[in-house]
Amino acid sequence: MQKNLYIVVIFSVLIVCAILLIPITGLNAETSNPIKNGDFEMVGDPIPDWTEANGLWLIEESSENHYAKIILPQTIGGTNYLADELVQQNILASNPNLDFSYDIWIKNFITGSHVRIVLFFFEGSNYQFSIDERYTVATGIFEHKSYSILQKWNEQNPGIPIKNFDNIWIDLLISAASNVGELDVRFDNLSLSLPSETAADPVWIRTQEMTCKRVWINEEGKFQFSFIYPYRDNNWVKIYDMSGKEVFVIDIPYDNPNIIVDLPDGMYTVKTFHDQPEPLQTFIIGKP
Repeated sequence: MQKNLYIVVIFSVLIVCAILLIPITGLNAETSNPIKNGDFEMVGDPIPDWTEANGLWLIEESSENHYAKIILPQTIGGTNYLADELVQQNILASNPNLDFSYDIWIKNFITGSHVRIVLFFFEGSNYQFSIDERYTVATGIFEHKSYSILQKWNEQNPGIPIKNFDNIWIDLLISAASNVGELDVRFDNLSLSLPSETAADPVWIRTQEMTCKRVWINEEGKFQFSFIYPYRDNNWVKIYDMSGKEVFVIDIPYDNPNIIVDLPDGMYTVKTFHDQPEPLQTFIIGKP
C-alpha cells in the first residue's frame, strides 16, 4: 500500500512539472519569425501590422512579389514631406541570439539624404540600446542584408554582457534632404530568426584600421570629414598648422564618425590615432 502511494505521488509530481514547463518553453522558443507581415504580402492601407508616419507608404507588387515602398519628396495638401518618414513595428522578443535580415532597394539617392534600419531594444518601457544601419548611396537593385544581434553588440561593446530586453522596435526611417530629385526606397523580407544549428558562431575580425574616407569643404566653408571603420573608443583626430602647432583635437564617437572643423584658410596636416603613438593616417588638407 505504501509503495503504491509513493508511485502515485511521484507520478503526480511529474505531471505538475510537465504542465509548468510547457508554457515556459513556449515563451522562450522564438523559433519562428516574430515580425508580422515582414514580407509585405498582406496588403492594405495603412500597411497591415505596421505603423506609418503620414501614410505615405504603399505596398507595390512586382513580378508577383509584394514589398513596402516610399517615394520622397511627396506633396500632399501643399505640404512637402521631406524628413523622417518611417514605418515601424513593435515585437516581443527577449533572446539576443537572433539574426536580423532584410532586403533593401534604393534608387536615385538625393545628396545629403539617408535611409536607416534601426532596432531599438527595450526592457518594458526602458530603452536599453539600439543597432542602427544607415545608407547614403543607392543600391539600384534589391540587396539582401543580415547580421547577428549578439555579434553587433560584441563589436560595439567588447567584453561587456549584452543588456536584457523584452521588446524590440523596428524602425525603417527615410530622410530626403531636399525637394530636388526623387528618393525611391523599398523594403522586403524582414526577419528575426535563430541562427542555424549547423552554422559556426560568427567571429568578427577587423580587416582595416579607422580610415578617413572623404574630406571636403562644405557649404559653410568648413572642413568636413567622414571616417569608416572607427573603434569603440580612442578615435583621435588631430590637426596641426604648418608650424606644427596643434589647432584641433577630438575623439570622434563610434556611432557617428563624422566631424566638421572650422579653421582659417590655409594648409594643415591631419593625423589620426587609436591606441599607439604612431598615427594611423597622415595627410594634408587646405582651402584658399
